[in-house]
Amino acid sequence: MIPVDYSDVESVVKVLEAHQVDTLISTVDSNVGPGPELALIQAAEKSSVTKRYIPCMWGVEYAER
Repeated sequence: MIPVDYSDVESVVKVLEAHQVDTLISTVDSNVGPGPELALIQAAEKSSVTKRYIPCMWGVEYAER
């Protein structure tokens, strides 16, 4: 198992590509704040293999701070 540092976008990209993750479904706990969710969104966008991203919550505005 590859450890994932959700605060490091490049680390997440490596995991997504190493495991050929086509669709990423987030189940991140919303109580930890938007940081991990934003990192997953950015990683999915940067990944050459990930085509779909499904957030853990809908109707929430995610804005970088």
